[in-house]
Amino acid sequence: MTTANAKNLTSVRERWQNDPTIPRWKKDAMIDLVLRLEEKIKAGEDAYEKRNVKLYFPQDCCNYDVFQTVGCALEARISVTPDGLVMNNFGKCRGLRGIE
Repeated sequence: MTTANAKNLTSVRERWQNDPTIPRWKKDAMIDLVLRLEEKIKAGEDAYEKRNVKLYFPQDCCNYDVFQTVGCALEARISVTPDGLVMNNFGKCRGLRGIE
């Protein structure tokens, strides 16, 4: 995934929706988090890179496993903050895994 745009996010959601190996509860939570990301992208003004959209744990997603799975799938950077985790730089952290 090179960028977090509507086409790429729709493709990711469809893949997850049709993946029989992902439990239904996790699939639904992952799709909900990507929909939340899309809402935040649409709420911005200019190109995605200029908005620096972020997702937060536990504010945007209260399940750590789901948050990490989506971050990994979207090649995002996940950073620790005093209040939880922040996910950003979608599509820019190819090959990086774990929490910084």
